[in-house]
Amino acid sequence: MEEDQPASRDEADAHSPDTASTGKGISASERDRRKKAVAFAVANAGLSGFNVPLETDPQLQRFIDGDIDLAELLDGNLSVDQLGK
Repeated sequence: MEEDQPASRDEADAHSPDTASTGKGISASERDRRKKAVAFAVANAGLSGFNVPLETDPQLQRFIDGDIDLAELLDGNLSVDQLGK
């Protein structure tokens, strides 16, 4: 693991600025909804015994920020084979 990368999502969240920027015109409430949905999905995968790789975080952040929509996030982002169990 590289030294400058966070060891966990919690650590990554502690270092990421929470700005008012809403990407491609999404509202702050939509950004908050997306952030909660991503956190829920990652936690749900973890509770199901899967490991969502930290390498997916930039793509998840692009979804939260409104740079991509859900279809773009899911299109080729992760397959079940990539999830560690």
